[in-house]
Amino acid sequence: MCLRELISIEGRLMFFAAESILISFLCLLTPYLLRVWLSDLVNVPGGRQPGKALSVWVYAVAGLCTVSILCELIWKGQAYWVFAKVGDAITFFPVIRTMKIYSGVTTPGGNYAGRGSLLSQLIVVVEYYSLIAQLADIVVKSLILLGVIVDVKKHAVILSALYGHTTIAIFTRVLCHSVLLNTLDESAHFHMSKPEQQGGVPSDRESPGDDSSADSTGSSRVEHLALIPKV
Repeated sequence: MCLRELISIEGRLMFFAAESILISFLCLLTPYLLRVWLSDLVNVPGGRQPGKALSVWVYAVAGLCTVSILCELIWKGQAYWVFAKVGDAITFFPVIRTMKIYSGVTTPGGNYAGRGSLLSQLIVVVEYYSLIAQLADIVVKSLILLGVIVDVKKHAVILSALYGHTTIAIFTRVLCHSVLLNTLDESAHFHMSKPEQQGGVPSDRESPGDDSSADSTGSSRVEHLALIPKV
C-alpha cells in the first residue's frame, strides 16, 4: 500500500470519525444538560449524576465507531461504516426520553405527544426525521455488505442522493440541538439577572429561615426552562 493511498484512507476515516462525534456526542450533550437542569426538580435517570445513565450510550457509540474503522481498515469498504450509523441512530432514544421529561415539567400535559414548547416539539420532529434518514442509510449499506447491491456505480445517483439527504438530516439535527441549548442558556441568564437589574434580591441571597426562598428557587428553574413560546 503506497503512502498516498494510506493517507487517503486515514483522512477519510478521520472525517467519518469526526462526523460520528458531531452527530452522536454533541447530540447526547442535549439530554445530559437537560437532565442536569431538571435533576433539582424531578427524578431523572441517573439521579444527581445523569451522566452515568447516558454513559452506556456513549460507550455504545464509541464501540460501534471503532468497529467500523477496524472493519474498513481490514476489508476496505465504506459499507462497513454501517456500524457507526447504527451508533448514530440509537442516540435517538435518550434524546426522545429526555424531551418527554422536559416537556412534562415545563408544560401541563407535556408528557403526551403534541404537547410542549415550540423548540421541544421541533427537536422531536427533527429526531424522527434524522432517525428515518439514518435507517435508510443503514439499510442501503447493509444491502451492499450482503451482496444484494453489487454494482455500486450503477446506482451511484441514488446513493449520492441518499448520502446528501442523510447529511442534511445530520446537520439539521445538530443545529436544532444547539438552538435549544443556547435559548435555554440565554433565558436562564436573563431570568437570573432580571431581579438584580430591578433592584431586587436574588433568590440565592434569601435568609436561610425563609421557606419561600426554596419555593422561589424551584419555581424560577421551571420558569426559565419554560420561557420558550408554547404551541
